[in-house]
Amino acid sequence: MSEVVGKCDELRGEIAVQVATCTQLIEEKHAEVGARIDSMSTEIEKKDEENRARFGQIQEEVQEVRGKITESSADTKRQLEEQERKIQELREIAESKVDGGGACRGGNINVPASLRFSGHPSENPNAFVKSLQSFFVLSNVREAHKTLLLHQALEGNAKAWLETLCPLPNSFNEFVVRFLDRYWGKEQQMNFKISLMSGYYRTSSGTMRDYAARKIAALKMCSPPVPDEEIICILTRHFPLSIQNLLRSVDVKDVEEIQVLLGNYDLAFENMNQTPKTTKSNINAMQVVQDTIVSSSKKGGSKNKGESRQHGQDTRPRNEETANGELRGQGYGGEQP
Repeated sequence: MSEVVGKCDELRGEIAVQVATCTQLIEEKHAEVGARIDSMSTEIEKKDEENRARFGQIQEEVQEVRGKITESSADTKRQLEEQERKIQELREIAESKVDGGGACRGGNINVPASLRFSGHPSENPNAFVKSLQSFFVLSNVREAHKTLLLHQALEGNAKAWLETLCPLPNSFNEFVVRFLDRYWGKEQQMNFKISLMSGYYRTSSGTMRDYAARKIAALKMCSPPVPDEEIICILTRHFPLSIQNLLRSVDVKDVEEIQVLLGNYDLAFENMNQTPKTTKSNINAMQVVQDTIVSSSKKGGSKNKGESRQHGQDTRPRNEETANGELRGQGYGGEQP
């Protein structure tokens, strides 16, 4: 009996040792798992803080780009208002030169020095004619005086060409027909289109938007004007491949929209160049701008249209009054490749 009791005590001792060993192992595993959980929680909190900081930085960058776009729109609106004020002043000056019968005193009218044409390849004949017509309307020039003022407006080879005409034009409209036939015929326009198709954008040409505005204004001077779809295809090939891809990722419908897009890209690139950022944050900022542009394009809203018209008034080649009340005939408006 005592032997059985001894065996039981021995078994109880072994069981107690095993239980203690298992308990110790469980406690060690529990402590190890707890340490891992604490480490992972700390890492998650750290990553969460980094993501929050990055998200905040991206939000600031997006807000900055939007602020610049808003500021640019406001500046353009002010410039447009100033331009309208100057036009009104010019009209008042023109009206002051009109006599009681509503006809202009021919002796008081001189063609502005800025409104001249010599036949140089850099000059746009069609733009010159439109500027001259606008000047005659604003100055209320009589039909009989228009042909006389042509001798003031033409210089060099163009003036020599006018003097060799036989018979001389009987009216200003006849002059326009013969003038455009001489200086803006099919061959001249074709050469001009070819020069534009082979051109490309350089940073020395100014902003991408200004560059596009000059090209668009020049192409619109062709007879007939080049369609928007063709202009967009021509312009797209003028820019680096990265810009071409951005433009082609949006369904550009007209020349006003492509100017808005290029203006937004100008602002985004200017922002990235001025503020030190990582490549990833630059891509994020550009992606937000691109998403905003795509969203606006799909909605077909009128806001971008309005902005494009306002910007266009300021950036495209001017064929209207200068600050001193004169009219200026424009050249082709294209950079040579």
